[in-house]
Amino acid sequence: SRRLEMEFQQLLSGQRHSPTVIVLDAVDELEPVIDMRGVLPPKLPPGMVIILSARTQGDRSPLQDLWPHEVKMALHIRLPGLDESAIADLLRQAGGPALYAAADAAFVARLQQVSRGDPFYLRFLVEDVASGLLTRENVDRTPSGLEPYLDLQLEMLERSAHRPQHVEILGFLLDERMLSRDDLMHMVSGLNWLNFGSVLREIHRFLLVYDNQYIFCHDRFREYFRAKAGFRG
Repeated sequence: SRRLEMEFQQLLSGQRHSPTVIVLDAVDELEPVIDMRGVLPPKLPPGMVIILSARTQGDRSPLQDLWPHEVKMALHIRLPGLDESAIADLLRQAGGPALYAAADAAFVARLQQVSRGDPFYLRFLVEDVASGLLTRENVDRTPSGLEPYLDLQLEMLERSAHRPQHVEILGFLLDERMLSRDDLMHMVSGLNWLNFGSVLREIHRFLLVYDNQYIFCHDRFREYFRAKAGFRG
């Protein structure tokens, strides 16, 4: 929003008595990403560092569209799933009932199994543990905050998927689970080597690529979108 942009500019121009680090997360979720060009300064004040994070789109990072080629950036950092130790730390930080749950090794192990270490899903699990909604007895239940979050993601997907090819790509991935670049170009009408990158880029935040195979970015997304689309089986 305009208000946040003004606050950011004030932060850049304000007086600092110690080194300052600013973290701008999930830059890839901006619509469009290049809007950040007018916000980021060409040169940072002394003692300031800005850290930008964004999910890659295949082999390309959205951050490459923001800065001149001469600016050096570390473009790829692989983030593994959280292990049991990290999950216990999250529970301790959440406090309340989660503080006691952190000492229950069997419960922590079960949270790791249910979430597969995915920070996205653990966020909702830990919130429910901290509020007393999630215990060892119902650890398999869907977290209370997940569906409203997925509703929001569906709204964003509806705005992003404005081409007929987007609808076909998403439909095939909902049905087949995993497809290659060649599969998609063969199956989707009007999708070819020339426009593949630009078409996929607009919905890429909802996808992941493994060994040139495209899948939904998370099984929870796929299950939710399948239900919304009326898929069976």
